[in-house]
Amino acid sequence: MLTPPRHSWFIYLLFSIAVQRCIAQHSFKLPMNRVQRGKVNAFGNAFSSLAPVSQVKEFAYTVNITIGAETLEHIVDTGSSDLASDDLLILPLPPHFHCHYSLVPSHDPFKLNYLSGSVSGDINFETVTIGSYEVSHQVFALANKTENLGLSTTGNSGIMGLCFAPSASIPPTTGNTLMDNLFSSLPEDKRYFAIKLGRDSVHDSSSSLTFGEVDADYARSIDDFAFTPVSKDGATDYNFWKIPLRSLTVDAATLDLSPSLVPGAKSPIAVLDTGTTLVLGPTIDVDAFWGMAGPSGSARKNPISGLWEVHCNRSIAAGFVLGDKGAEKEYFVHPRDLSWIDGGQANGWCLGGIQANDGVNSGDWLLGDTFLRNVYTIHHGATSTEPPKIGLLNLTDPSKADSEFRAERGIESSSPLPNALPVHNRLMQAASDSITSYIASSICGFMGGAVLTTLFRARALVMAKGRRV
Repeated sequence: MLTPPRHSWFIYLLFSIAVQRCIAQHSFKLPMNRVQRGKVNAFGNAFSSLAPVSQVKEFAYTVNITIGAETLEHIVDTGSSDLASDDLLILPLPPHFHCHYSLVPSHDPFKLNYLSGSVSGDINFETVTIGSYEVSHQVFALANKTENLGLSTTGNSGIMGLCFAPSASIPPTTGNTLMDNLFSSLPEDKRYFAIKLGRDSVHDSSSSLTFGEVDADYARSIDDFAFTPVSKDGATDYNFWKIPLRSLTVDAATLDLSPSLVPGAKSPIAVLDTGTTLVLGPTIDVDAFWGMAGPSGSARKNPISGLWEVHCNRSIAAGFVLGDKGAEKEYFVHPRDLSWIDGGQANGWCLGGIQANDGVNSGDWLLGDTFLRNVYTIHHGATSTEPPKIGLLNLTDPSKADSEFRAERGIESSSPLPNALPVHNRLMQAASDSITSYIASSICGFMGGAVLTTLFRARALVMAKGRRV
């Protein structure tokens, strides 16, 4: 168990007071970059017809923040809560180089586990500057070891968690999260941050992160957003940015989802997570989705990687129906994010933007970047009168998106679908169609769903950094 820093309680009290002070009292915008992590595929660049098209190009969204005298690039992660940093992990440093921190160490250990990978080190305190704000004695983790996060190939130096304190590895008795400190200095009506993720290229200027204001390029005011209270299902307090997911749609047909495994949830729970590359969901539902989205063999589950692939010429019209019952709304996904060519391609097959992973326990679904690129999102903290809430604004028009996709891929509306899959893939497709049939006829109850989930348990998905487990 982590303990408060080993200093006098008087000094610790000063830390607790100072960390609340910010030198600015207004909203601000941070430049945000889309950077390539650059993991290397085990099969190299020469894919066979059976080689997975995953792990080729993974992207992250980063901002620059200053810790002490060091300005460092950090991944923006709404699926975790801690600020973790160490440029010594990343930069090619000359001999006898010393990092320009004036930090106060606590000597207490720190370890944060993600769905894929981890970071560990010691808890420290340092002055942190983000935008126009300066937070004195901000608690953060000075990492000395990372595993399977790809930080060194991204050129960034850490992770900036923007989630609720209960999901943090650093206990509240040690110090407040960066998000809490920023929110405490904003008026209640501006106690939010808004994120728009770019899609087009590395260092895409269309990405946006603002605190206490919306970006006029994407919205006029917060009144443009549809808000849903953050769900506490499965926890005693707010721990992740999660809201109900009612259903998926595929080419205007509704795909009903399997029952939630989150205690107390009346519908599946979706977690919004900028630190996850793909959309991750229960195997039974993801297989059913691709069974509907991949007619005539235009989608397949790769027998080596276990990941879904879709033909690069397949334009899928899909949507996520999110929100409380009676106030739900459909949010469309661009075909480019479903037939995801940036994830790598082999012989005309692209990585599917939705993948199965039954290891998610913060909710039933993780809505990562392949969904979040299609919406403008407000994460609003709690006020004296309202609980925390999530606001979504749809940025993808399905008709326009289909035209863009076809123009980009050089296909005509009458272009035939690819040939049927080999025998072993057709068997997998048949299994997927069987799952779809179960769902459509409503004869697959909770027990059946649990059995199928066990039978179709996903292999580890290394494409997604993921949230804490």
